[in-house]
Amino acid sequence: MKVPTIAALALEEIRNMILSGRFSPGEKINIDQLSRELSISKTPIREALKELGREGLLSYQAREGWSVASHSPEEFSQLEELQQILRSHISTHIYKFVDNLDFNELENINENIIHFVNTKQYDRAFMENDKFHMKIYGAYPNKIILEELRQVNNAIGLQRRFILKKCIEKDPKFYLDNLKKQHAEILDSLKSRNAERIKASFENHFSTLTQMLEKQMEEF
Repeated sequence: MKVPTIAALALEEIRNMILSGRFSPGEKINIDQLSRELSISKTPIREALKELGREGLLSYQAREGWSVASHSPEEFSQLEELQQILRSHISTHIYKFVDNLDFNELENINENIIHFVNTKQYDRAFMENDKFHMKIYGAYPNKIILEELRQVNNAIGLQRRFILKKCIEKDPKFYLDNLKKQHAEILDSLKSRNAERIKASFENHFSTLTQMLEKQMEEF
């Protein structure tokens, strides 16, 4: 078994910190603090930050250093549009690859999401929700499209979660009721292998989320 390098361990730790909501969008990354906290020297930390920059989770500015990815409303909207194009393409063709899905695993992930929303562990709910969708998209065999989607998700994911968290805190019942209903419909449609029903279930789900995001962004 290949032993991970120090830089790889640092990459995994810092990526998990970011994805778990430890840092807010736009927050600066303190290399000295990370080095002390992880007991890892600064060189592997810097290597990890560069890789996270390539993944779209961080951005770098000369004399400012690294910070968590954050976008203007216009940039965010454009990246969301690209994300939707990629997701729509996959959802149109995913019916051909349903045999690659593990429905027991997907249902368990969905139960985790519901549990975390109910217990107000929203950051963990978002991570499970991302896992739910990427497990489905992962059945699609075009790895280039999947990698592009993963990078777009990383680029806007934290900002998106931050906005959605505000929505959920205002009306958790609305979010949870829609989540249960729409995720159940996605799973049922996939089991049916009906291309039109699958595409419609995804479109309905993401339409609801987009409306929530747009409404909340208007209030910022």
